[in-house]
Amino acid sequence: MDYVLEHLASKGILRIRVSGEYRRPNDSCPLMNVMIEAINKMGTDKLLLDMREAKIEGGTEGAHSLGKTPRMEQVGNNSFKIAGVYTVILPETKVLETVLQDGGFVFRAFDDMDNAKDWLKT
Repeated sequence: MDYVLEHLASKGILRIRVSGEYRRPNDSCPLMNVMIEAINKMGTDKLLLDMREAKIEGGTEGAHSLGKTPRMEQVGNNSFKIAGVYTVILPETKVLETVLQDGGFVFRAFDDMDNAKDWLKT
């Protein structure tokens, strides 16, 4: 997994572009650490997680087990908003959305970047 951080200061959004192989849930904890550190450093509460260039491995089971990782349990009930952008919304993406929301995250999955940005602004 590779990633690039971008602070879209004019919009108050932190964008993380993930590329390469992304193994769920193995890569989820390291990515969560990056997200939390960057959010705290940049002082934003809006995160755009751009997964369009990532090759996601893990399926529905990987998405479901993500909410049970120790790091996710520590971070749940947070005050930041996360928009995940994917090339296609697959069943495992909807499972992930539900697992994160059930864990206290304000998370929504999108297949359109503009819609994701609009949602973050609300």
